[in-house]
Amino acid sequence: MLAKSMSEDSSVVVISMLGRAVLTVTLVAATLFVLLAPRSIGHSAMRVDWLVGAYSALTTAALEAPGAADVVVKPSAEETRYAVLAQSLAKRFNLVVSDTLDVVRIAHVQARQFGLDPLLVVAMIAVESRFNPLAESPMGAKGLMQIIPQFHLAKFSKFGGEQAIYDPEPNIHVGIRILKSYLLRTGDMTSALQSYAGAVADQSDAYTQKVMSEKQRLESALHQAQPQLRATTAHQSTVLAQDGQAL
Repeated sequence: MLAKSMSEDSSVVVISMLGRAVLTVTLVAATLFVLLAPRSIGHSAMRVDWLVGAYSALTTAALEAPGAADVVVKPSAEETRYAVLAQSLAKRFNLVVSDTLDVVRIAHVQARQFGLDPLLVVAMIAVESRFNPLAESPMGAKGLMQIIPQFHLAKFSKFGGEQAIYDPEPNIHVGIRILKSYLLRTGDMTSALQSYAGAVADQSDAYTQKVMSEKQRLESALHQAQPQLRATTAHQSTVLAQDGQAL
């Protein structure tokens, strides 16, 4: 029997056992190819298009396979969002997609914990370090969010000390904490961003403009991906409805 289970956010559908076996093996191979293959093999944007299409086509095939019912998890809307952003950033900064995807995911999780806009944090990382976790400025700022460790040593204590500054998760966590503290102090995001950059005296707010411009690029990438994502969702819903009618 085929049925949609759990909540809509969980993105879980019931398929046959045979379908699950075929789908699992194929999708693992497909995902590894798309994320780990050399950049010379196809355009990065074409890769994510192909992967989303593959998930849809293979899910359809698995739903039609006979056998006992089982459960498989398809990519959630949130994971698809991360993939779109990672592809856009990897293309822009010549990055490895899988590494960029990890940073994008961490930024979203951490930003939400502090009640900040995840896209703003991702944009800050792009401006501060171009997604290079080993970046270091002449002033001694280090890591993805370019933190000067001597001013924030206490914040790294729970991560094992200053050596964690090049680790994406601690670096992003501390960077967001710093931004949040400035926001609470000033009550204004522009002032908070300028304080983060050490550019409070800059009346042109150049740093804030850079971050917001990068955020707009990311929003544009997500907007451009919406038709395809909506089509994929609609296709999967149609498959479920047709199968339910057949039952």
